Amino acid sequence: MLDTFFQIFRKRPYKNGLVLGGGGTRGFAHLGVIRALQEKGVSIDAISGVSAGAIIGAFIASGMTPVQVMEILVDHKLWDFTKIRFPKKGLMDLSRLGVLLDEYLEPRSFKDLKTPLWVALSNLNRGKVEYHNEGNLVEKVLASASIPILFNPVDITGTTYVDGGLFDNLPVAPIEKQCKRIIGVNISPVDEIKEFNNVLEIAARTFQLNDKSNTRKNSKRCSVYIEPPELRNYGLLDTENAPKLFEIGYQYALKMNI
Repeated sequence: MLDTFFQIFRKRPYKNGLVLGGGGTRGFAHLGVIRALQEKGVSIDAISGVSAGAIIGAFIASGMTPVQVMEILVDHKLWDFTKIRFPKKGLMDLSRLGVLLDEYLEPRSFKDLKTPLWVALSNLNRGKVEYHNEGNLVEKVLASASIPILFNPVDITGTTYVDGGLFDNLPVAPIEKQCKRIIGVNISPVDEIKEFNNVLEIAARTFQLNDKSNTRKNSKRCSVYIEPPELRNYGLLDTENAPKLFEIGYQYALKMNI
């Protein structure tokens, strides 16, 4: 039985798999965590991401450093990435984010990335999660980040897709059997919120609470689990504190034994 275990372990082609969870603009914390991992000499050999984690994962998998990604994203507000629309299927769409990704992501396909990447999407027609690692990179990343109601769904070959966090906000599954070690990063710790200022905040909060139990289950499948508790103090749609969020992720991961 022990021989079987080592045989399976040896067949896993990647040493470290990085799982980047969803959490809106708290995704800036992912960049801080990744910077800390790199400074510790921890290789990132495969990435699985959802929503904000899919966006950050795509940039990192293309070969950019966390600091380079920060320079691209830090000066933008939520409204720079979105466009208000008549709410037939969503309050806003992410077309402007798509333009930014097209501009800065040189790879147009998953196969052209320097690091293998999987992104989680929710198939709204079939009511299940899917993990994609081929095809149009920007299209799949936008679909993975399209929080239902808040953002317009993305149609891919006749199928309607929304944020993969609807079913799996810490997507360990696609790389679990391919990596010797899984490093999971959850940026959506749940805490009490005193008040809500608008319908956008209510929609984001509702979506966050929906995935709580699933994330807890998947966290136990990680070799290393990173969840900076201080992120509770920042909203899911808050772009004003990007440098602080980066620093929170960086300092928390830097102090961990990884």
